[in-house]
Amino acid sequence: MSKNFHEKPFDEGTLLKLSLFEKYAQAWLPVFVSKDNSTWPAKINIVDFFAGKGTDLLGKPGSPLILREVVRAQHSSKWRPGSRVNIYLSDADSSKTAHLEALLQKNPLNIPSVNIDVAHADFKTRFQELKPILADRQSANLIIIDQFGVKQVPKNVFDEIIRLDSTDTLIFVSSNTFRRFGHLPEVQRITLPGYNRPTDYYKAHLAVADAFRQAVPPDVEYHIGSFSIKKGSNIYGILFGTKHPLGIDKFLQVAWNMDPVVGTANFDIEREGIALNQDFLFEGMEVPNKVQHFHEKLEDYIAKGQCVNERDIITLCHKHGVCRKHSTIVLEKMKKDGRIKCDFKVPDINKFREPRSLVLV
Repeated sequence: MSKNFHEKPFDEGTLLKLSLFEKYAQAWLPVFVSKDNSTWPAKINIVDFFAGKGTDLLGKPGSPLILREVVRAQHSSKWRPGSRVNIYLSDADSSKTAHLEALLQKNPLNIPSVNIDVAHADFKTRFQELKPILADRQSANLIIIDQFGVKQVPKNVFDEIIRLDSTDTLIFVSSNTFRRFGHLPEVQRITLPGYNRPTDYYKAHLAVADAFRQAVPPDVEYHIGSFSIKKGSNIYGILFGTKHPLGIDKFLQVAWNMDPVVGTANFDIEREGIALNQDFLFEGMEVPNKVQHFHEKLEDYIAKGQCVNERDIITLCHKHGVCRKHSTIVLEKMKKDGRIKCDFKVPDINKFREPRSLVLV
């Protein structure tokens, strides 16, 4: 991250990124602290490896203060007994961590079950220190890796992260760096074998996300989502990773709330020219190609007997980067035409392990 990043106001792209972090944390935390979810780990770790000084030049909160406020807002008597939240914040710049600690002391949480730990450390040192904690099967983890460059993150850290249980990860990536500077040694050090340089720079982050998907070993169940962010002429983006279907389901909901057209970017990434509340001459023109392709695929899979229950439909939704609600129009149409029978309108993620059936008529 550039040294003067926090010495100027956050730009629109940065604020969008922080908003995505916040919205996902708001959706993630209740899964583990709610009394209704006693099967999940009660020890919760939130880790921000590039925490910075806590604010921008104008005092707008960065990720560490946002995470703290998410915990503060959600803390209540509804937390199940024994829940423990640890927030680990670190940065390689000692002046930034000193400033951050001062900010935290001015407005402390004062919640006995929540601990905030701030450390001056680079990513490699801090990750090795926290790895035993993150690897504890009795804990759930949310990891944030929010940096601009590529130099500080070790080459094989992704391989270690994807094997952590109950761990969701949000990574901010300078995707255009891969596309423009793939010849530089510091970029080649982490360039993924499956990476293909896109000719369309709008697709810079999508190419990075695809390369990470290909890097997942075949013996590991792992879901990767992405959200592209255009800042000036550069393309950046969020990579999201999780082992659990519920994690990718929540990420897709957040992404589609931020981009109701295709759930992928803060710009017209497919150049389809579709805008919300836009009138169209012909029915169906307002449906993005991505959604149309999913509808066609889902109907075909159902007709061929390849989607026979809620789990199959949810899995196909996640594969195509759409929400479960996008399957509703196909299910309703096929039920109306007398082609299928099923007891649900929208597949329920909470029934993923014990799904309800869909029957061809």
